[in-house]
Amino acid sequence: MALATSAAPTYLPLAEIDLYDYKQFIDGGVWANNPSLLGLIEALTYFVGEDKTYDGIQILSVSSLNNTAGKPTGLKRNRSFVQWRNDLFETSLIGQSNFTDYFLSKLHDLNSMPVEYVRISSEAISAEQQHLVQLDVATKDALNLIRGKGNDRGTLAAKDPEIANFFQSQKTYKIK
Repeated sequence: MALATSAAPTYLPLAEIDLYDYKQFIDGGVWANNPSLLGLIEALTYFVGEDKTYDGIQILSVSSLNNTAGKPTGLKRNRSFVQWRNDLFETSLIGQSNFTDYFLSKLHDLNSMPVEYVRISSEAISAEQQHLVQLDVATKDALNLIRGKGNDRGTLAAKDPEIANFFQSQKTYKIK
C-alpha cells in the first residue's frame, strides 16, 4: 500500500497490488491532495449527526510545503499541454487543496451542525527555493529546507491559541 500512496503519475510507476487482484493504483493526492474534505464526509457518514455517537466535528488540517512564490509575469498565455509540463500537475494539486480549505472554512459558517475547522498553512518559500519542493526532488538541500520550514511552522503553530484550543477543548459525544 505504501507504493500506491507514493505512485505520483509521471514521477513513479503505478503500484500493482496482488492482494487486490493485481489492480493498479496511483497516489490519492491526485484527487484528494488535501484529504480534510474526505475526513469530513467519512465522519458524517459513520460517526457524526442524528442517531450517531457524536454531534459535532473538529478538523485540524496540516498543509504540506507548497510553492507559494508564484511565477513571473509575462509568461506565454496560450500554452499546450507539453508547454505546461510540471506546472500543470502541481497547479491542479494546489488548486484542489485550496478548494478544500475554502469549502471547509465556509462550511463552518453555513452549517447548523458544529464544524470546527483549523488549518496550519504552508510556510512561505521564495522563488529561488521552489525547485527544492518538487515531487521528484529528495536532495540534502531539499530535505533541509522542508525540515527547517516544518520546524518554523511548528513553532508558530505551537503559539497559536486557536490550535492550542483544538487540543485542549473537551471532546464530547452523545450518550444514547
